[in-house]
Amino acid sequence: MDLIFQRLKIPVYRVPGIAWAEMRIAATDNLEPPSGGDLKEDNIEIDETEIALIDRARITVRMAD
Repeated sequence: MDLIFQRLKIPVYRVPGIAWAEMRIAATDNLEPPSGGDLKEDNIEIDETEIALIDRARITVRMAD
């Protein structure tokens, strides 16, 4: 099952006070952070033999200026 980008936004908008969020995601096969060019606003295809894991330690949240 593919990782559907829009579905990742559902829990974000359930947080009180969040009116707008910019999100970008990337798929990697190692523990190195993805480069900026790898980040995208699109679905990620997951092969039948792969598992999508979302690591909280690799999530960055910042306030808009």
